[in-house]
Amino acid sequence: MGLADRYCENIHKNIEPYYATWLPTVPVKLGDYGKMDGKIFIRQGNIKTDFGIDFTVEADTDSGDFEYKSSGTNAINANAGGTAGLVKALLTITFSNQYDVFFVAASCLADQMNNVPSVVQQLTPQFKTKKMKGYMIVTQVVKAGTSTIAVSSDKGSQLVIEASSPEIPAIDLKSPQGQFSVKSEQNISFKIVAKGGLNPLFQLEAVGSEGGFF
Repeated sequence: MGLADRYCENIHKNIEPYYATWLPTVPVKLGDYGKMDGKIFIRQGNIKTDFGIDFTVEADTDSGDFEYKSSGTNAINANAGGTAGLVKALLTITFSNQYDVFFVAASCLADQMNNVPSVVQQLTPQFKTKKMKGYMIVTQVVKAGTSTIAVSSDKGSQLVIEASSPEIPAIDLKSPQGQFSVKSEQNISFKIVAKGGLNPLFQLEAVGSEGGFF
């Protein structure tokens, strides 16, 4: 298994029933449909535009955070060896194994498709007509205020994140006002640091008894 497989498998196993968006920068919308390649969702279209099936949405109003790090992955906040206010704060993330994951999605809102059984019931005959077996539809999408994601490529990997200003005493990746950048990295396969506007997680529903995970 490669980077994408291991990342998506790690996230689903530890933040179930959610699936990970791959790439994390790819937009995901309610009503997207596609097939699974392992735990990777391969989008093929949207049921509104392709099949004319409409649905209502329940918008989330209470935000929350998602955090996950692989066993043996550590994050240490430190001032860069000087007096607070004179030097920039650092967050050093160390990884013990290849494909270890560090994941923080903060200030998240989850939009949910209403009346999912009715939508699936409407969709199933159209999928059967087109002989579309094993398809899934996106029924919930998590919108993150800010996301930080890193995946190691080898043992002993390291990512060092730096605050934008000496006025920031410590790095809080969940802060919507935080401005951070990568200071250094070693053996990191993939990284996103404090990026806003992503949909890093979503939920799926199988369509038809002949497909999905039945």
